Amino acid sequence: MDFSIILPTRGRKEPLLKSIQSLLDQADNPDKIEVLLGMDNDDVDSVEYVKAEILPKYKNVKLYMFPSYGYGKLNMYANSLAALSTGYWLILFNDDAIIKTKSWDAIINEYKSHPMPLLRMLVEKMSHPFALFPIVKRKWFETVGTLSSYSHIDRFIYNVNSNIDWNNKHLWVVDVPIDVLHDRFDITGNNNDETYQRAVSSYNEGQPENPWSDDYPPAFTAVLTATNKLIHYINTELGGNMRYLPIESSQPVQKIVTQSHGVH
Repeated sequence: MDFSIILPTRGRKEPLLKSIQSLLDQADNPDKIEVLLGMDNDDVDSVEYVKAEILPKYKNVKLYMFPSYGYGKLNMYANSLAALSTGYWLILFNDDAIIKTKSWDAIINEYKSHPMPLLRMLVEKMSHPFALFPIVKRKWFETVGTLSSYSHIDRFIYNVNSNIDWNNKHLWVVDVPIDVLHDRFDITGNNNDETYQRAVSSYNEGQPENPWSDDYPPAFTAVLTATNKLIHYINTELGGNMRYLPIESSQPVQKIVTQSHGVH
């Protein structure tokens, strides 16, 4: 496969169908695309819809079941699906996102010569500092060993790549001419559903005392460690000569038991 679409989903039947249709209909070679759905065991209605209405029509859509980890552990769905995937490129996508650009797959394949890029698509009606729908090579995932160590996967991948050789950042974080509509309530007024509301309520950036937050201090160590793995690959396999990033030793972290929010 050329492309693996990593797509955790919950409680969105028709939006999910529109998302899948847009990905396959706008591609030049839909047969070279696999869509990996991660669904919760307790989302019975949505699962039955996928089995009845989506899987019979799209042979390259695959369904994988999970316990209900919740939005706070979104990376657990994504990491598992990435490990099950077979594509050269991995794309994290949403069940309320619609790709608008024709031949998007051909456009992405033009960047195969970039060694370890994070490709960022353009999201209509909003500007975002990271990469809402990040695209990386399978080799990136294999080298780092994870798509993300925390729930905001776009932020993790961006932070890892933006740490590499800042003077040549254009090689590692690349904007590509592909338009996506993120059809969520705060942008378009659509999909103001339970999934959206619970995702908003479990938003955990900027909370350094929350162990599920991107800003919990060990998360910074995870980012720097991942960056150094990429640097090691670039130096040893691609003839690079980059310095490794220093990782300061931190105090032992007390384990805190929390409950997941149960949705994503």
